[in-house]
Amino acid sequence: MTARSLTLCQRQAEGQSKGRMMAEDTWSKVEGMVIAGALDPLKLAEELKRESVVASLVWYDKTPELVGVTVAEQQDQVATLAKRGRVFRPGLSIQELAEKIADKFAAEVMLGDVQVDRFERADDEDVEDVASEVASTAGKAGAEDGESLPIRVVEISATPSSAIPLLAAFEGVDVAELPHDEHRSILLAQVPAHRSGWHFGDAPLVRLTLQGDEFHAHFMPEDDPESVVTYNWGMNEVVVAGAKGWEGNIADEVHDLVGARGDIVAIHDAVPGVDVEGAFEATKMRGSAAVTKFVRSLGLDPQVAEFLLGWLTVEQVSGATVHHARGISNAIGRSVDILLNERKNEASFWDSYTHLVRSKPWLIPTIAVGEVVAATALLIGGRKRDGVRTTGGKVATGLAVVLLTDAIADTTLARLTARRAERHEAQGS
Repeated sequence: MTARSLTLCQRQAEGQSKGRMMAEDTWSKVEGMVIAGALDPLKLAEELKRESVVASLVWYDKTPELVGVTVAEQQDQVATLAKRGRVFRPGLSIQELAEKIADKFAAEVMLGDVQVDRFERADDEDVEDVASEVASTAGKAGAEDGESLPIRVVEISATPSSAIPLLAAFEGVDVAELPHDEHRSILLAQVPAHRSGWHFGDAPLVRLTLQGDEFHAHFMPEDDPESVVTYNWGMNEVVVAGAKGWEGNIADEVHDLVGARGDIVAIHDAVPGVDVEGAFEATKMRGSAAVTKFVRSLGLDPQVAEFLLGWLTVEQVSGATVHHARGISNAIGRSVDILLNERKNEASFWDSYTHLVRSKPWLIPTIAVGEVVAATALLIGGRKRDGVRTTGGKVATGLAVVLLTDAIADTTLARLTARRAERHEAQGS
């Protein structure tokens, strides 16, 4: 488990307008989990309330015996909040809290580096067996809930339009491209269930997915898989505001301290969205209402929500260009056409490019060879190992596709440009 630093440099606000809750020092998030043979997550929330601990709990309906827990700590003491308090105060140590929960629920508790095991199991059963059984149960539940269904994917990124036909051909899926702003477009596709980590463009990008009833939002700020920020509407979440409990309005400061508000803000701002409060409100919704509200808060075309919900196919998205997976040779031609159309009005660019191609005919092929070598290395690094394709492997393969696309496009464009220049000279003479 990891601890993520969260700084709340706020002053005590007794008597100030709106009575905002303040934290006087730096707190760090500590994440963990509770595993028990039988567990009611709300009973766990009640115990945390009794101890005035500020925390968030997340779990799936099918596996309430496995609960994710997030608390905040300062010098190894967890944040607490009194019933009438407005300032987070250090309370129990992480070790003491873990022991109390483990004793109360006969559970295994892991919080950061602390692990306390009071799980009641057979003599020949260990925690790995229990965790495996819980994961198996969750997997079966997921399969029942539609994990074999295709995934609707929407990506907001700066992927060049000229790269999309080849990417669609390599991936074997039809992709619709919908204009978004000056630098980015919205890509829409339906992919098979086993392609759950699919994405086209390079980071930074935002990806929305819907599979069955599972709606996810992801923000990938860089190519490191560990940097991905995710929010999952398929999980239940309860935020406990210390002794104040979890019912009613929970102060933003509590959500910032232990909840998922920071993740939602990061995803929203990366688009950038137009209504961060609306995005946060969407987390309290489910089904089509959540999808529609979140898409609207990001300032995306309403058709994005309709596509995710299965109400539109890629061909039915108005204003979108559909790139069909029709083979590599066909895709190369379409990519080059797009490149030519993008550059046709840039006379100075074409004059310089034509001069470069004709004066140094070896330069573009040399660069392309380098790209192909790099792409080959990435493809080898991204291949499946033991039948499993890791997230890093998916990223490597995606980068390889982009490099191959660029190499093919560069050499093809250089060849066409040289021929066009020769043709113009012949006509002039």
